[in-house]
Amino acid sequence: MDEGKSSAPTKPVALEVREHGIPKCLKNHNAWMCWRYVLRGTKWNKVPFQPNGKHASSTNPATWNSFDAVMAAYKHGGFDGIGIALDGKPDANGLVLAGIDFDKVLDGDRLADNAKEWIKRVGTYWEKSPSNTGIRLFCYARPLPSGIAAGGAELYTAGRYLTVTGHGVGEVKEAADAFDALAAALKPQIKAPHGASGGITPGVIQGALPRFPVAVAQIAGQMAAVFKGMTPSPDEFGGGIKDRPDLEKIRSAAEAVNQPVNGVRPLADEKRWCDVAMTLAAAAAEYPEHEEDLYTILDDVSKQPGTDKYEATENRKRFDRFKQDTLTRRAKGQTVQTIATLFHMAQQVGWQPPQLLQQPALPALAALDVATMPAVLPKRQWLYGSDLVRGYVTVLAAPGGAGKTALTISTGLALATGQALLGDWVHSPQRVLLVNGEDGTNELLLRVQAAAIHHRVAMSALHGRLFPAGADKLRLRLVVIDPQTRAPTVNVQALDHLVALARDVDVVVLDPLVRFSEASENDAAAADMLMAALSRVASEAGVAVLAVHHTRKGARADADGADAVRGSSAIVAAARVALGITTLRPEEALKLGVPPDLARLHFSLDNLKANLAPPSERRWFHLVSVQLTNADPANGYHEGDKVQAVERFTPQPTASLLTDAVRQAVLRAVAAGCPGPAGGPVMPLSPSSNAGQRSAMPVIAAAIAPFFGQFSEEQHKQLAKEVLADVMGRGWITEETVQVPKKGRGTNGRQGLVVHWDRTLWPDAAKPDGGATT
Repeated sequence: MDEGKSSAPTKPVALEVREHGIPKCLKNHNAWMCWRYVLRGTKWNKVPFQPNGKHASSTNPATWNSFDAVMAAYKHGGFDGIGIALDGKPDANGLVLAGIDFDKVLDGDRLADNAKEWIKRVGTYWEKSPSNTGIRLFCYARPLPSGIAAGGAELYTAGRYLTVTGHGVGEVKEAADAFDALAAALKPQIKAPHGASGGITPGVIQGALPRFPVAVAQIAGQMAAVFKGMTPSPDEFGGGIKDRPDLEKIRSAAEAVNQPVNGVRPLADEKRWCDVAMTLAAAAAEYPEHEEDLYTILDDVSKQPGTDKYEATENRKRFDRFKQDTLTRRAKGQTVQTIATLFHMAQQVGWQPPQLLQQPALPALAALDVATMPAVLPKRQWLYGSDLVRGYVTVLAAPGGAGKTALTISTGLALATGQALLGDWVHSPQRVLLVNGEDGTNELLLRVQAAAIHHRVAMSALHGRLFPAGADKLRLRLVVIDPQTRAPTVNVQALDHLVALARDVDVVVLDPLVRFSEASENDAAAADMLMAALSRVASEAGVAVLAVHHTRKGARADADGADAVRGSSAIVAAARVALGITTLRPEEALKLGVPPDLARLHFSLDNLKANLAPPSERRWFHLVSVQLTNADPANGYHEGDKVQAVERFTPQPTASLLTDAVRQAVLRAVAAGCPGPAGGPVMPLSPSSNAGQRSAMPVIAAAIAPFFGQFSEEQHKQLAKEVLADVMGRGWITEETVQVPKKGRGTNGRQGLVVHWDRTLWPDAAKPDGGATT
């Protein structure tokens, strides 16, 4: 066709992006870009750009941006829409963000019946395409080695950017099984044209579906029914399915061509470099919307050590010239390079194209029948009371300095020895890995030794069962921040290392949780990644994981429950057991028989969440100081370190402290009253603290002091209130109107305390002379 006589097609009008309709989890991916329609030849292509107007690439994270930045640029004008790159990075469960295209299924607002069925089966977020003629689904699935396209459906997990409109319904969910079944059904059915190589080619489902286990066959059959009658058509990026190169395969081949031979990079030879550049430029001419992706591959291999003698600006000029040469030769009907040349070069050095990963077969539905299950199911493997269970994560939250580390170390000793050192049931001796992300190993060992001394455990008894590792020995960041995208991602290497260590123990303690992630604990996506990573450690290694965390400033576990835990709610949501530490308040101490000034050394342990067992009762603990024998006089240290340990504490409420002797002493003191003015009659004591010499509190405090020598004088006064409330509650003392002498002659009616001996255990006891008694 004579291009000079052809008329340019009308520029499409894209749906306006609906910001509030885009799921939050998608917004949290820092892999966004803008796009605008660009006319190439006779076709409008959706070309990705950065907010600053420079080209973006679906395979170059340096060109990706945050959702907010992209949305602001879109609102400012100059772009037709926004999109998100599929980065292919798996989470702790091995799942990645995946996209599914379903084209030409919308007619106005009417959705084709087969598309409705498709949406129902996958059960995730779906939205309209910018053209308002197709739909796209986003879900979390297992990664594919390359995209799949057949029968009008396209599946991608990496190396693509997908437009996003926000004109959708639902939330992005995990749909790995449905995605696998769809991929398994489509992959064998793609019928490639003769001689095709490189990128994805169009195809339709041919013949009957392959045989699968029952459950998979059912899903795959339903998918095939959805595709019935559908044929490939131009996709949203312009150019149709045939215009989407397999970038992962191309990058793999380019990297293989440049592997060192006898220490020398092949692309250090300029002719060899030009051969590779020509093939990639030719692919850019064929797939114009992926020009930046293809140049990025060339740029990356050109930067490898030993190949970096070429200047980047000159590289780009030659790439553009090679691409234009390809377009010119094609227009003249001359032979042009194809990407097949690159694959041939790579195969000559032993390269093999990436193969489709085999997904595990899904169980047949019959195998899931409850009747086939064993009559006696395996018992949950509780290791420590109802706090720690094999295969699950427990979260322990506490304010700073409350004693959480001392508690976990003593718990570790109890587990290692199989003894109920803190009063909680221990299944049997267990192997425990204590990982502290703040303190060094030496400090951790001091605390272990202090706990061992206090609980009379020989250090030799811990051999092969307790493994302390400080931050100097084991620094694990399970979630890290990608330096290019600034998005949180799972550190797979660190996670695999922790899983490997955990396989040799029964319990893993991580203290504190914040030290095992570079991301903010308020970032829901990052917190979910971290907890999913811990769940993987628990399940794959078959261990109980105890994650030690902090509470919010000012929060109290005993009052705020799970809301007291600091950071994202995803932390508690992912745990099967959540425990909270609360320090005893001074004003509540006497009720438990604790001097108020020692309240800070006592704390309770409460259940904040218990999914697998009924919540345990509140438990109380006492922090103690242990003197170690590590004095070093030669260097001026004449005393060993004093290190904190923890023990179980049994509260003694005030009522339990009040013996009959104490009560009788109080009765006699109140009955004795106080001297009247000028040697007059004895006056009844008053419950009011403003009654001067008639006030009962100092008198009662003096009466009980001999019984509570461990308390201070001020604490005796506080305890006096509790004692008076006790005897008045029994009816032994009442508050009544009594006559009190006034200055001059006569009396005044005042409130006073009256002892009723006949109601006490000592009705015949001698009554002090002049006492206000009955």
